[in-house]
Amino acid sequence: MKIILTALLQDWRPKLGAIAFALVLWWWIEGRIAMDRDVVLTIASSSEDLGTPKDFQLLIQAPKGWVLTSPMGDSPVSIALNGSNSELQSFATRQCAASFRTNFDPPPDQIEIKIPISPEQLDWLRPLDAELLLKNVAKGDQQLKELTFQRVKSETIQLTPRDIEVAGKPSEAWKVLKKELRFEPNTITVTGPQRAIEALRKQIDAAQMSTDDSPSELLSSFQIPEGTRRDVDRMQALHSDLLRQGISMDPPEVHVFAKIRLENPVSIPFNRNFEDLHIIPAAAMEAWVQGSYEPQPWVVEMPYVESKSGIIDQTWLNSHVLLVLPLNTLDTALSAEWNVRIEPHLIGLDYAEQRFYEEHMIIRPQTPGNDFIPYTKAL
Repeated sequence: MKIILTALLQDWRPKLGAIAFALVLWWWIEGRIAMDRDVVLTIASSSEDLGTPKDFQLLIQAPKGWVLTSPMGDSPVSIALNGSNSELQSFATRQCAASFRTNFDPPPDQIEIKIPISPEQLDWLRPLDAELLLKNVAKGDQQLKELTFQRVKSETIQLTPRDIEVAGKPSEAWKVLKKELRFEPNTITVTGPQRAIEALRKQIDAAQMSTDDSPSELLSSFQIPEGTRRDVDRMQALHSDLLRQGISMDPPEVHVFAKIRLENPVSIPFNRNFEDLHIIPAAAMEAWVQGSYEPQPWVVEMPYVESKSGIIDQTWLNSHVLLVLPLNTLDTALSAEWNVRIEPHLIGLDYAEQRFYEEHMIIRPQTPGNDFIPYTKAL
C-alpha cells in the first residue's frame, strides 16, 4: 500500500496537469461532436401584423378572413436540429424563435387550404445559426410539414336552456327549473373556423330537437352549489371544447340565472263566486253596466314552503283570503269600456303574520288575465 501511495505522489504536479489537460481536451471534443436534439416551439397565430416572436414561439400570420387550424394555436411543435452540443446549447438558450407569413387567394368556394412547409422556410430570429443546425436534418424527420388554414365564419345564436349543462344538486326536496334559465344577454356571436362553426350549428339544432335533456354544450357547465336553497347566477364562458377548436364568443361571457324551487311547494286552488267578492261600490254606480263574468278558479302558492308543512289549508284560506272588487275606481271620465281588476287581500292576521305571508305567498288566478270583470257605461 505504501509503495502504491509513493508512486502516486511522486511527480504529482505533472501528473495533475496531464489529467486536467485530458479533461479539457475531452470537453472540447465532446462539444464539437454532432448530435441530434429537438427544440419545442409553441404555435401562435393571427391575421394581424405579428411583430417579434417570444422565445420558443412560432408566430404564423394567416391572411385576413382565414385562421390556422393545424397545428392549433398554443399547441407545441418539435423542430429537429443537428449540431455540436455547444451550438445546440447556445441556440436553445437565446432568441430561439421564428415566424412565418403566408398569403394566398383561393377560389371563393374553397374553405380550406393546406400549405407545405419546412423549418428552413421559417423566419428565425437567428437565421444563420438556424440554417447551420437544420441543414443536416432529413426533411422526413421534421414534425412540421404542413399548415392548414380555414375560412373564418361568424354566426349569431339565440341562447336557450338547451345550450348549457346544469351540474350539481340543490338541497334535498329542491330542484333547478332548467327550462326557466335566463341569459343576459340572450344573443351571442360565435366566430371561428368555418367547419367548426357549421358543426356547432348542427350540434345546437340537434339539442333543440332532442326528446331528452341533452344540452348542446355551447356554454361551459353551470355549477349548482351543493345543498343550496337559493337562486343561483354566474358568469359563463364558451365551452372549453369549442375554445380548443379555435372558436371565440362575443361577448366572452354571459350572465346566467337559475331558479331554485321546492319540488312540491304549497299550491292550493280555491273558488269564489261573484257573491263572495267584497265590493267597494262606485260613486255613480248607475252609470255603469256589468258585462258577462264567469267565476274563475284562483290559486294560493308559497314557492319556498313545502306542501306537507300543513301551514295553510282551505279553512285558512276561507278565513284570511278576501277577493276585493274595487268598483270605486270607475269614473265617468273613463272610456266607455273598462275592466276592473279583482284584488286579493289578506285579513285577520297580526302584524308579524301579515308580513310573513305577504313576503312568501302569491295569490293569483290559475289562468293569467282571468282576474278582470268588464264594465261599460250605461246609455
